Amino acid sequence: MPASAYNQGSGTLAPEVRAQYDKEYLIASQANLAYDQLTDARDAPDAPNGVSREFPLIDSLQPQFGVLDEMTDVTPQVMRANAISVTLGEHGGAVQLTRFVIGVSYSDVLEQAAYANGYNMAESIDIFARDTMGQGGRQYFPVAGATRATLSGATATHKLAPGPLELVSMLARQRGMPLFPDNTLAAVCHPFVIYDLLQDTASIRALSIQQHAEIMFNAEIAYWGGIRLVSTRNAKILWGAGAANASAVATTLAANSLVGDSNIKVTAITNIAVGQTLTLVDVTEPGNTWTNTNEGFVVTAVGTAGAGGTGITGYAVDPGPGDAGGLRFAHTSGIAITNNYSVFPVSVVGPRSVVKAWSTLTGPYGESVVAPSVDTLGRFQAIGWYAILGYARTRTDWVNRIEVASSQA
Repeated sequence: MPASAYNQGSGTLAPEVRAQYDKEYLIASQANLAYDQLTDARDAPDAPNGVSREFPLIDSLQPQFGVLDEMTDVTPQVMRANAISVTLGEHGGAVQLTRFVIGVSYSDVLEQAAYANGYNMAESIDIFARDTMGQGGRQYFPVAGATRATLSGATATHKLAPGPLELVSMLARQRGMPLFPDNTLAAVCHPFVIYDLLQDTASIRALSIQQHAEIMFNAEIAYWGGIRLVSTRNAKILWGAGAANASAVATTLAANSLVGDSNIKVTAITNIAVGQTLTLVDVTEPGNTWTNTNEGFVVTAVGTAGAGGTGITGYAVDPGPGDAGGLRFAHTSGIAITNNYSVFPVSVVGPRSVVKAWSTLTGPYGESVVAPSVDTLGRFQAIGWYAILGYARTRTDWVNRIEVASSQA
């Protein structure tokens, strides 16, 4: 793209460039939503009464068993409405371009920036939707008597199987949970969970029998027992929240680590070996307490002890920036590092399980923003996205999750 298409101090892009930018932004954003696509989206007109918006949820009426008497009027039932309150919040992100980068690049940098912003928006608000959808009071485990802390990736019955899915599907229908137009529910799973599911030959046969040709949702890969399975890398992992490994690692981070680091320092290397997945735990996650910065780190080399601790080389399961695939988040010295098994919440929802409210100022997927260049030479340009939206669970009975282990973490 010629340099003239880039902002040269005016604060705007040429109209034809802006139109192409918006198109790439929206394509990337909507194509990469996994959790948000399953919500009940409502526009929230701007009002002077604060940041919360309320929407009515009408309770179902009681069935009428008796036969009407010819001379007696029917007794009307009171139609009650529960108010669902959704708090709107600001969300956004941006990339900064320079005239130099655009001038020396062979590729269309503005188009790449648009796509990157769209993907960043999708990932960011999907995590926000995930945290709302994946919590609540309807929590199930693959075997009776299990708890989160007892789940082990080494135990076959602790992984996702037909039984738990079919149980939740049945319970949801028993509670009168609203279904999608084809009478299904949807479950959002991490790829590690799907991997374990497909290792069972009986599961593979069942999937082949009940597979639907049509795909309703982004990232949908299968249909089983009335539930459409959506798989996304952004699915929640409760890192290190499961059972202890047979060769337990219990150490701490010996020095601060930065985003992108592929080498971390720990206080002790007892039981740490190449090929293990260590978990860096900023905050433990019992019950409905979730954090988004815990992460997994696969060990590729164990170094020798030094003044700053013992070096461990590896890569993040969900990698950060750079070719090395290092950490995605920064961590402070002293946090716990273990190799406990991790736990994977599988959210099972219907079309009215979670309400999404969005401001009419920005729309349901936000808007692209081209910030004016304020430096002396007009060399820098910030291109980003901005959204005003929020999520809330509608009813406890309509938001379910199955917590399982995986052989891969």
